[in-house]
Amino acid sequence: MKTLAQTLRVKHYFKNIFVLLPLFFSFEFMHPVSLVRAGAAFLAFCCAASAVYIFNDLHDRERDARHPVQKDRPIASGRVSVRAAVLLLAVMGLAATALSLALDWRCLLVTMGYAVLNISYTLRLKAIPIVDVACIALGFILRVMMGGAAIDVPLSHWLLLTITAISFYLGFGKRANEKKRMGEDCQTREVLSRYSDAFLRQVMTVMMALTVILYALWTIDPSVTARFGTNLVYTTILVILLILRYAYILDGQDSHGDPVTVLLGDKPLLFGGAAYVAVLLLLAFTDL
Repeated sequence: MKTLAQTLRVKHYFKNIFVLLPLFFSFEFMHPVSLVRAGAAFLAFCCAASAVYIFNDLHDRERDARHPVQKDRPIASGRVSVRAAVLLLAVMGLAATALSLALDWRCLLVTMGYAVLNISYTLRLKAIPIVDVACIALGFILRVMMGGAAIDVPLSHWLLLTITAISFYLGFGKRANEKKRMGEDCQTREVLSRYSDAFLRQVMTVMMALTVILYALWTIDPSVTARFGTNLVYTTILVILLILRYAYILDGQDSHGDPVTVLLGDKPLLFGGAAYVAVLLLLAFTDL
């Protein structure tokens, strides 16, 4: 079961929480039908994500075998055969397609778009500087679009821009830490050799600032203040603290910059995230 979970990258299902953002911010979770549909969208994206992860691991199995960390992946290490991986990929792909089609044709389009994006990323785009991180950011946008289509709610432009900025920040942060850990030996991820340390630091600073600015603009949008009130803007302080905490961890010697590992492994970040959700609920259900 542990090998299966590693092959499917179950830990990375945490990223698919972005599918549930439209459900949360629209307060549609108060309606059982929307709750079920959003849950199905989340499950569909988990299946789609597992399928593209397996495709990536199959394609890169020889290169991963030379990587200091990725050599322990089930396919690269030989614990999962190519035949078994292909079968698992087909099952996950069919499950994602069936669930998406059952929800809405727009959900199917998003799922197909996500698959095409990641196949292109694996085959070519991950070797192109900036484009590689743009693919990661677009993946998070597609997650939010999936959630919105599943429950048929409009998406805030400011929220989409905020997610785009923070996705770029997380992506470039991961690249910076990978480069730091691997030093000059970047053969297992060729794009790293095409990034300079100065560029990565600069672009991370820009994206960090953009995230805060765009989030603050989202909090004062009339459609948002109608739901949460005008005091929502003060949650920007908590967002700043969470981003700074992540940046502090990312700068550590033992960090590998993977957002999921960092978020799930750091108690202050988990506590801060829970506090943020609690504050939003408090603002929505009270007259504060």
